[in-house]
Amino acid sequence: WSSDVCSSDLKSVFTDINGKVHYKTTTTEHEGNLWRMEQVRIRENGGISFAVRPNDTVKEFLEDFLETHLSANKKEGTKKNYRGSLKRLTPHIGAIKASKLTPLVIEKMYNDLALSGYRPGSIKAVHRLLSVAYNHACLHNLIPNNPMQKVSTPSGNSKPTKPIPSKDVTKIYEIVKNDTFW
Repeated sequence: WSSDVCSSDLKSVFTDINGKVHYKTTTTEHEGNLWRMEQVRIRENGGISFAVRPNDTVKEFLEDFLETHLSANKKEGTKKNYRGSLKRLTPHIGAIKASKLTPLVIEKMYNDLALSGYRPGSIKAVHRLLSVAYNHACLHNLIPNNPMQKVSTPSGNSKPTKPIPSKDVTKIYEIVKNDTFW
């Protein structure tokens, strides 16, 4: 709770719950005091105002979630779906800092995915991955806010994949059964 004079600006200092020191340069002492009081209020309410790993990109954040936080009892199909969703979203938002992702950027990505030919079910799967990962991170105080709380689930109906008819499966099997590659 101190302000240091730095040229004509004031530097406000705050230590978060993890012991990390944060600085904010302000033009008035009053502005610095308001910032520090807000940080204390957030901390007293059990929240955080800074990401634990502020330099993680969305891709890194989601990879970490999939590797370390995804429940071991999730079905393999769910894990595969999440990995596919990560692959789809990475070109669009993967390089953005996870703690700086905004609802507007997410909604733009949904639109870009649709324009790229992705079907509603694939876009909803991306939405589910982001929602689950950001909800988990907020619950465990890894990030200060959840941009997914302000993003609507994408619209559109998904079409289930149709199974290959059994007569075609038999034909395919007959063709490849003697192939040494299989």
